[in-house]
Amino acid sequence: MTADSFVLESINTANAARFIAGAGGGSVRKILTWVPVSEVTESSKSGGEQQNVTYSFLEEDDEHQIPTSKSPLSFTLTMADDTALPHNEVLLEADDDKKPRAVRINLASGGVIVYNAYASFDNVPSLTKNNIMAVTAVFAVFAKFIRYAA
Repeated sequence: MTADSFVLESINTANAARFIAGAGGGSVRKILTWVPVSEVTESSKSGGEQQNVTYSFLEEDDEHQIPTSKSPLSFTLTMADDTALPHNEVLLEADDDKKPRAVRINLASGGVIVYNAYASFDNVPSLTKNNIMAVTAVFAVFAKFIRYAA
């Protein structure tokens, strides 16, 4: 590592067809602080399923599939409605400016999962009898996640 380089931790960049020297474009941002999202009561995930193209030749009775892309991945966090918590301000800003955010999930095992995602925040609380008031944040993931072991 030099002053103008860095290491992509947990990323295998050995595939020269995928990681062409000098051909990369984009930006890097150093994350200095994290704002914890607390009082989460529920989480759910949707998407990420493998999509396929199905085809058959005229001379065949059988169809074939080739994997193509995966459906968009998102996850939703339901949290207690507590406007005093610091994550409210961050989620409102993310919902407003529509810029991607780094999202880190700390696992009970000590591992970490990191996503790059757009956040939308519904700060209107749900009002369900015999439940606490809750708000939701949806994170639309737009790049592969990175998982770090404990």
